[in-house]
Formats: sequence, C-alpha cells, structure tokens
Amino acid sequence: MDEKSIQVIEIKRKASLKSLEEKSKKFRDNHLNETKQAREEITIYTRQCINVLEASFEEKKKELETKTFESNQSIVWKRMDENNDGIILFKKHNQEKYSCYNPLLMYIQKLANSLRGLFKTK
Repeated sequence: MDEKSIQVIEIKRKASLKSLEEKSKKFRDNHLNETKQAREEITIYTRQCINVLEASFEEKKKELETKTFESNQSIVWKRMDENNDGIILFKKHNQEKYSCYNPLLMYIQKLANSLRGLFKTK
C-alpha cells in the first residue's frame, strides 16, 4: 500500500469513528432524557397514589370512629391506641379470651398491596 491509500483509509476510519461517537452520544442523551422523564412520571404517579391512600385512610378512619361494632353476639368495642392515631378493636370470644386488631392497619396493608399490584402491571 502506498502512502496515499493509507491516508485515505485513516481518514475513513476517523470519519467512521466520529460518526459512531456522535450516534452513541445522541443515543445516550436520548436514553438519559427518557429515563429522566420516566422518573418524573413515576414520581407524579407515586404522589397521586399516596394522596389517594391518605384520603382513603382518613375516610376509613372516620367511618371506623363512628361505627358501632357487634359480631355474632360477641360485643366488639374500640378505643384509640396510645398515640391517638388509630383504633384498636377488641372482640370478646369468651370470659377469658379477647382478640384485638387494628382495622386501619389492615386497611392500609390492603391498599399497599393494591398499589404494589399496580406498579407490577405498569
């Protein structure tokens, strides 16, 4: 190969390399923009889900605070928990045995599972 052929090959190689670098940069920039946009959309969607969860929680809390509980002639009564931010229900099974649970916590767990399901399907 003569010197001129080598120079032509070198020029083509550099042009090809530059073209690949430009394509790579363009692809990377597009990918970063898409990733940023996806993150923003996920953040907005998550905030909306949290707002729905909080509103639903408050609605359920008000419902539970005003409701009288009775089940199979076993009286169920309620009291606010220590922090006054939830309700604990007590059910009398017999003279010695009681069970208690926090229906708000159970409700939140159900909502959280629903949200988890939404994120898995998206």
